[in-house]
Amino acid sequence: INGSGTLTNTGPFRITGTNYKYLSGTTLVNQNTISQSGGNFYLQNGATLTNSGTYDLTTDGGVSLGTGAVPTFTNTGTFRKSSGSLTSSVYVPFTNSGGTVQVDSGTLRFRKSSSFNGGTYTVASGKVLIFSEGDQTHTVSGTLSGTISGTIKVDAATLTVASGGATFAFGGNGFTFESGTINGSGTLTNTGPFRITGTNYKYLSEVTLANQGTVTYTGERIYLQNGATINNSGTFDLATNAEISSSTGSGTVSNSGTFRKSSGTSTSEISVPFDNGSSGTIDVQTGTLYLSGTFANFSGSTLTGGNYQGAGKLKFTDASIATNTGNITLNGNSAPIVNQSGVNALSSLSANGSGGTITIENGANLTTSGAFSNAGALSVGASSSFTAGGNYTQTGGSTTLASGTLAAGTVDIQ
Repeated sequence: INGSGTLTNTGPFRITGTNYKYLSGTTLVNQNTISQSGGNFYLQNGATLTNSGTYDLTTDGGVSLGTGAVPTFTNTGTFRKSSGSLTSSVYVPFTNSGGTVQVDSGTLRFRKSSSFNGGTYTVASGKVLIFSEGDQTHTVSGTLSGTISGTIKVDAATLTVASGGATFAFGGNGFTFESGTINGSGTLTNTGPFRITGTNYKYLSEVTLANQGTVTYTGERIYLQNGATINNSGTFDLATNAEISSSTGSGTVSNSGTFRKSSGTSTSEISVPFDNGSSGTIDVQTGTLYLSGTFANFSGSTLTGGNYQGAGKLKFTDASIATNTGNITLNGNSAPIVNQSGVNALSSLSANGSGGTITIENGANLTTSGAFSNAGALSVGASSSFTAGGNYTQTGGSTTLASGTLAAGTVDIQ
């Protein structure tokens, strides 16, 4: 089908058979239903396919690139793979402008640089939607939403966030970052599940990833570069001994939500600057979380702001805390914070400042090397103890012994 005019389809339109079929130079506007059941359909010589109805891939055939000027495929309706257990590939630039992309069967793979401007994306259980190819760039903008019972992922490609930003509001399994790069000058806001998986390298470059949902990191190392930022106000869960490392231009992690290590008995290292703010929670449930880059909440010998908890260990460089104004929970662990050599960072603790809290529970024991002054809140639970190497002076706040033990040279409640 060729020509310089526009072919508008308002009824059923079937693409069938095993022979080659070409749309060459012309514009096909679909306002009803196109069912493609036969092999690949080639677009060439600047052809344009605009779908405001339904375009249905009912086999493993796809949309391929022919010769001449680059064609385009624009979807404002529904682009669907309804049948075929293998892979259907789109080899032409594809623009989804608020339309629906639906995978009910097999795998749908976008192999040419494309744009996804908002829209709804649904993937059935066990099915896959992939933004792929190492030399291709897929741009996202607006709000992308939908229920992902299967997998939607970027794999060995670049996903660029437009300058105006983009939001991933996927339900179900959410979005998967398996390999490749997410970059751009905009902010990618995630409000649902976001999975970082696989052993291949992954890069965040320049972009800001603002997580308001749950990021589950089960893969290996992710690199931040060119000033990329992770802003977490939801939950960021290291579910293995994963690492966040710096590359060219480095990056930062800023946490006002919960940054957790939930699995992996060894060490997860964060080598970029980390800021836990005034309300962020670092929850090390197992193993060791090592902040080997700059830790904004530790200055001089004072730990400031945020919540620090878990049965594992938080390690950061030169950790030796004399004054606490954060919220520390020792949950069965007598040395929850250590320096890079594994030395207990709380052994030299001498003051709990106003606004600071220390909770010792579930059999934990905290012993300091000298006198201790409390102007915040200190609570010692059952089977737990606090022992000061000198006198204990309370200048404000509270001391609570909930069947716990407090030992000191003298105890002075002022």
